[in-house]
Amino acid sequence: MALQNQANYMRTTLGIDEDILMAAKTLAKQLKSSEGQAVSQSLRKALSGEFSSPQPPGGLVTEAQTSTGFRPFPAGKGIITNDLVNNLRETEGI
Repeated sequence: MALQNQANYMRTTLGIDEDILMAAKTLAKQLKSSEGQAVSQSLRKALSGEFSSPQPPGGLVTEAQTSTGFRPFPAGKGIITNDLVNNLRETEGI
């Protein structure tokens, strides 16, 4: 993803949690972009409400509410990255 406008680009330092950094690195790989661009894109979507999806009471999603036909698990405490999955595959010999 190319920067939309070089004049709006600002280099800065932020303190972020390690799991967010790992997710940003994974997303950047998938998007073939820098971590900063991945974070900017994600934050822009989150702040604009594009990522928000109202949760029903109790946090459970019904099959009628999904486009894939199955209920996703509730959000956990960690972020599952491709690297974690690949490490598990190697460990389990899959």
